[in-house]
Amino acid sequence: MTRRSWPASIVLAGAVLAPAPAVSAAARVVTIGYFYDGGVVDLAVGDELDVRVGSTPGTGYAWNVAMNDEAVLQPVGKPVDEKSQDVRPGAPGSRLFRFRAARSGTASLGLVYERPWEKDAAPARLFRVQALVEESAPSKPAALSEGDGGAKIFLEQGQTLSIRLPSNPAAGLGWVVTRSVPAMLKTSGEPRLELPENGEPGTPGSQVFEFTAVGSGAAALELSYRRAADKDKPAERVWTIFVAVAGVTAAK
Repeated sequence: MTRRSWPASIVLAGAVLAPAPAVSAAARVVTIGYFYDGGVVDLAVGDELDVRVGSTPGTGYAWNVAMNDEAVLQPVGKPVDEKSQDVRPGAPGSRLFRFRAARSGTASLGLVYERPWEKDAAPARLFRVQALVEESAPSKPAALSEGDGGAKIFLEQGQTLSIRLPSNPAAGLGWVVTRSVPAMLKTSGEPRLELPENGEPGTPGSQVFEFTAVGSGAAALELSYRRAADKDKPAERVWTIFVAVAGVTAAK
């Protein structure tokens, strides 16, 4: 196990090991970046986890693994330093870490951005993610409600997201998407209205929005509650979350 002294406030759950099952035939490559900091990633045994974090050559700083349970997340080769297309001196680059999900369990992976000779200095940046490894990692739908506003949500490509918010169409009010990135989150048709069973006419209900994560990255998703005729007026309410999506491809 690779481990370094780590602030207690950011240490994720420790590993819980299980007997190693057979490798899934449909192994995937799951790719995340710094935008996934603090997230949880679901893997199947045999999947590859690629972590790409930005760095700047010439500063002396480099990303290194500070925490990992290698019985669960097995390193694959050495980190790869990638240059950007900008050839100017000091142009930002990245460092790629590869891991294989070797067995079922939970691993806390932590990276630090540091100068190796500054032994007593605090890292300039931290990155941590929790990997949950199972025999198979089905795409689990995510369901959010009004109380989840302001949260950071972690998804992977192919995963569905549903959002249920209270609405009163009888008052002429409704929710609309006012900020999104369609290349990352694709809407699944128009939102549907759900009314209470045996509710009286005009009874408030809920609007349900459904999205599919189609591209990796991170962006804000904003919904506004307003009357359709009041497009130029401030919304009655605004509901926002920050969404991070991991890329998923088939393993070669």
